[in-house]
Amino acid sequence: MREQVLGSILDELDGSAADIGASAIISLDGLAVASSLAQVMIKGESGYVILIYAGKEAVLTIIARKEAKLGLIFLGASRAAKGIAAAR
Repeated sequence: MREQVLGSILDELDGSAADIGASAIISLDGLAVASSLAQVMIKGESGYVILIYAGKEAVLTIIARKEAKLGLIFLGASRAAKGIAAAR
């Protein structure tokens, strides 16, 4: 029930402005409480940090070099995230 309410709030926020692509509520310990995000990628000078939803209580975090083949990383990460979610 709580997740549905929070999800509805995020859906309303996401629809409130064309420039909002997605949103999330993150707990103080860094876990996604509710999210319209399946994955987040942050690009830095030396590479990438990739965060992928892996079930209600987990976020898979990957640090990749700037030369990384991101398609292969996302493919493997997607499989891993599904396995993590199923194991929890």
